Amino acid sequence: MSKVVVIDIGSLTFQSIFSAFSQQKLKNEGKLSEDAFVMPCSYLFFMSMVSLLKRIGLSKDDCVILAGDGKNSWRKAFDKNYKGQRQAIRDKFDIDWATEYGKIQKVINQINEATDFHIVWISKLWNYLDLINTSEGEKFIDVEQIDNLSEEFSPEADDIAAICCQIFKDNDIVLVTKDVDWEMLGVNSNVKIFSMNVKYKGGTGVYKPVDNGYKILETKIRLGDESDNIIVDKENDTEKDKEVRRLIIDLINLPKWVTEPIENVLRNLPKKTSDFSKLPFPQSLAKRFPQIYSPNKIITYEECVKRIERKVVMAKNKKLKLKKEKTLRKLNK
Repeated sequence: MSKVVVIDIGSLTFQSIFSAFSQQKLKNEGKLSEDAFVMPCSYLFFMSMVSLLKRIGLSKDDCVILAGDGKNSWRKAFDKNYKGQRQAIRDKFDIDWATEYGKIQKVINQINEATDFHIVWISKLWNYLDLINTSEGEKFIDVEQIDNLSEEFSPEADDIAAICCQIFKDNDIVLVTKDVDWEMLGVNSNVKIFSMNVKYKGGTGVYKPVDNGYKILETKIRLGDESDNIIVDKENDTEKDKEVRRLIIDLINLPKWVTEPIENVLRNLPKKTSDFSKLPFPQSLAKRFPQIYSPNKIITYEECVKRIERKVVMAKNKKLKLKKEKTLRKLNK
């Protein structure tokens, strides 16, 4: 195994569904021609994944892991408001989510069957009784507030990515995501973050250098994370509230009861062979799939660092120019 590439299925799924929805909406509003082809979310999902992998570049002995969220995150047992706004956001859009998820799940199943990629999607590892018996559960879970002790909880893609960073320490790791939380995992010297929502060189996806993953972590613990509905009540924030936030935000130091079952899965990934004839969209995208092993489209980490440095210099020059212009205006008055 050379390097390990971990792709955030959730980020890619939402991006694909919303992109397909937005295109269909434009067509319905007459902003696209009637004969314009609107690509389904499943096609966009597979196309985006192929494009990202081409930009990262793979060798045949690299390990690719598609990491997904299990149903009902364990974090909700410790903070019932965690990601509580997500359903309301989904309901604002006229999208049949079950159908769209089903389309993408079919493609993921085909990828799993056709490639040596690993789909890691773990569900229902714990119930409330399990979590109450952990040291964190004893400290933070109020048993009297639980309606159903048998309610089950699962790990998230975040946890899978975090454990990959722990057990594949001898390999270069590329984490592919839109989720800022994953950036804290850049504290590991062998880990690079590949942001899937930044446009560069006619495509989407660049390496995003992380200056200080610990700073990202501590800032989120102090200020919360609105995207995950982790809201800090500054007037009434207690030390216990802060400890709960640390528990659900910190991907660098996950509890042992989270890490062990995921480690067991990752250390026992099956040996797989590929049969690209089983890939989805056999007459189009499947034919281009082997290009993920071509060096022609690779975006290197070094050029992404230089890109950031150029942007910093340009911003400084712009600021200096505006300052000089302001000074000249004052002198000319």
